[in-house]
Amino acid sequence: MLETARTFIANDDIHLTAPVIFLFNGAEETLSQAAHGFMAHDKEASRVGAFINLESTGPGGPDILFQASGGWTSEVYARAAFHARGQVFGQDLMDAQIIPADTDYRMFSYDYYGTLPGVDVAFLLDSSAYHTHEDAPHRIRPGTVQAMGDNVVGAIPAFAEHLRKQAAKGSPPAPQASSNSVYFDLCGLWMISYTASTAKWLHSAMLPLVLLFPPPGVRRAAMGKVAGMCLLSMLSCLALPAAVGGLRAMLSGQQLIWFSNHLAGGFIYTPAAIVGAVLPCRLAQRQQMTINSQVAGSCLFNAILAVILVVVGGKVAYSHAFWSAAAYISLWIVPEVDSALGLAAALGCAVFPATSTLTGILLLATHLMEKMSMTGAPPGLLLWGPDAIMGALFGAGTFVYGGFIVPWLAHCVRPNFKLFSRGLMLVSAASAIAASLSLETYTAKTPKRLFIQHIIRASNTDQPYSVFAAASSDATPVDVVLTGLTLTPAEMNGREWLPMYPMHDMIRGKVFQAPPPDPNLFAFPPTLSLISRTPHGRVPTGRGKGGRCISGETERLDLQLTLPQPGVGVLNVTGNIQGWSFSDPMPKPYTKSGPVQRVARYGGNAGSEVWSFWVDLQCGEAVSVDIAASFLTKTSALQSFVDQTPDWIASSAMTTFQSSWTFSQAGQCDGIMYY
Repeated sequence: MLETARTFIANDDIHLTAPVIFLFNGAEETLSQAAHGFMAHDKEASRVGAFINLESTGPGGPDILFQASGGWTSEVYARAAFHARGQVFGQDLMDAQIIPADTDYRMFSYDYYGTLPGVDVAFLLDSSAYHTHEDAPHRIRPGTVQAMGDNVVGAIPAFAEHLRKQAAKGSPPAPQASSNSVYFDLCGLWMISYTASTAKWLHSAMLPLVLLFPPPGVRRAAMGKVAGMCLLSMLSCLALPAAVGGLRAMLSGQQLIWFSNHLAGGFIYTPAAIVGAVLPCRLAQRQQMTINSQVAGSCLFNAILAVILVVVGGKVAYSHAFWSAAAYISLWIVPEVDSALGLAAALGCAVFPATSTLTGILLLATHLMEKMSMTGAPPGLLLWGPDAIMGALFGAGTFVYGGFIVPWLAHCVRPNFKLFSRGLMLVSAASAIAASLSLETYTAKTPKRLFIQHIIRASNTDQPYSVFAAASSDATPVDVVLTGLTLTPAEMNGREWLPMYPMHDMIRGKVFQAPPPDPNLFAFPPTLSLISRTPHGRVPTGRGKGGRCISGETERLDLQLTLPQPGVGVLNVTGNIQGWSFSDPMPKPYTKSGPVQRVARYGGNAGSEVWSFWVDLQCGEAVSVDIAASFLTKTSALQSFVDQTPDWIASSAMTTFQSSWTFSQAGQCDGIMYY
């Protein structure tokens, strides 16, 4: 960003027709607090007309546009960026919240919490190094940062010019979620973008066309029957590689074996997915279905999928619409497709849908394999679950990319279908066995993430209760990491990972006894003080004697959290509060039963050791505040723990203080101290 700003200042050939603001901020990992702070409180926020958010989920390029709001933003970016690449697959993935990830885009975009149109551009590859000691400059490929800079230098003046023209026409129309666009690139060579209104009719057009004007020589009944078989093909394409992945993990006892070698994952899952895709085509062949009918059925099925995705808002409908159109065109070009000429026509027509989806599928597969080490382990997820899920994702990608080439493949291998299928399954099985025997899930270059806390809890004795909490961020149990370490288990209180909210329920870990903390490492423990407690708001019956509130009134508690040094953490507020200073309106309670609890995160740099806030509650009611305050400063015991972990571990270590503070009706505070 600094180099981009310097380029604009130094290059007289670049003309900016609108002011440009460069926003340097952190605090994204604490739920995008800095981006929210800019949008909510900075005076410059009201002057912004659009944004370009630069992101990275790893040091690997190229940079990809993967989220866009506003029908014009992706179109202008595609036209102006020098090396424009974009995949709407990413937007559907983020909108569906399939993976626990987010960016500052959500705070800026009017599709979510912001007020602006804009784009989100990121490096998506090599996420295995993301937030580890391997996330370093030496892993950035030459030219990666330069390419992103070129794209931004090209896009910013184009955005500015568009906003100038928009302002010249009068006030811009109110943003609508439906103004989003569809975008993709053709193997990185050319980026295409069009508006949601164009996408709606373009992606839906094939279904009525196929039904009203079937390809020559194909009956609607036969076409519909094959479309049903295509549904079986899709399901088996997902199920077979999922079964291979799950069985491999169960039998070998090794999870995520492909994490350190993505090519191994391709060899394990892709052959099985191809077999799953072509198996139902064998049924069509046994029923004497011609290849014309099979291709036409695939055409109809993809048209139906495209319409379904349009209805539910899926922007990847374009891939199915294009495959349907390609199949339809190939059948009209060569009506007698059961020939070399028919195959040539099919392959020629498949070029555009294949190139339009290739980049997205490869990026998605690679990114999800790398991200699987950060997706947590929800309760109830079996150890083989992630391997089965990854197999199903490979199957989905294979089916989307296969299009109407799947029935053609089955047709070409029909004389040796059994040999073909068994050969591919043998490749999957042999690859699974070879990977399990020769590969390690984690290496120094692709480390396992481990969260470690030295938690100092309140205690009724003079000595604070001190424990280690270690947790894995994926399905591999933490026991694998701690093998060889002498640790004594301790009792869990269920709040160990509250500092990771809202990811705390996705983390599996264990608690062990720890030595007492260093006596002079922190000047004092985190402290919550009651500054004042006064009646607040409308008072329907007057104030009680002595300034005390009476029934029906609302009280405001002004509180102050004092920290020994800057850090991050959460405040878990329990009680029937009527409002608080953190947000308006308040978020819904995160507990489904029991006492009403709401969580607020905080985080800051130097100068943020004191946090003042207030809560409102009905007169006579009590409120409790649980504090989990984490600091990067390590105790000597915590540093010793980290030093004992192997080199294939990337540890995130924190010292965490836990305490509970209850404010009763009388204004008293029962605080729990540590020393």
